[in-house]
Amino acid sequence: TGLTQIYSFPTTGTTLVYTPHIDIDAKGERIIWCDWVGEGEIFTSNSDGSVQNKIITLLPNPNPILADMKPNIKSPPRLTADGGEVYFIHNHPDTYADGIWSVRTNGTNLKQVFNFVELAKKAFDNDLSDLTEAWSGYIDKFDISANADKIYVGTQFFKIRNGDIDRGNLSVYANGTYYRLG
Repeated sequence: TGLTQIYSFPTTGTTLVYTPHIDIDAKGERIIWCDWVGEGEIFTSNSDGSVQNKIITLLPNPNPILADMKPNIKSPPRLTADGGEVYFIHNHPDTYADGIWSVRTNGTNLKQVFNFVELAKKAFDNDLSDLTEAWSGYIDKFDISANADKIYVGTQFFKIRNGDIDRGNLSVYANGTYYRLG
């Protein structure tokens, strides 16, 4: 009983048949979703499907002379436990645009938390001079703690030891400091 349709792709996503990314807050009151191949927009609603909002459609380009960017979200966005903020990876060929972004679930306070260049320099002491791949998705996966004071980031681009490039690495961003976990 109580089956409720929260969203449908024809009204809030691509019309192609792709699985959406979904997350829900700790109390089960707020839901976020976006399709992983389409527009890259993030939607939010109450868990009963009411009060649906599109909270992002464009991101400010880190280079102020360039146009705003459409979000490219290949990994599931994460919702804080209280349902107040959404964190997501924007995959982009520009290493200054590729990174972790956040936005309040009411659509305000959109900002880049950190970019791939900062992660490379501060967690891996890497100036990116040995990075030859020219495709988006430098940060592969991530997760957040309940209040997002810690952001866990996975990437495959740094060598901790010679020959490690294919195994991937895990880093933590905590209160403005980067830690390399392995």
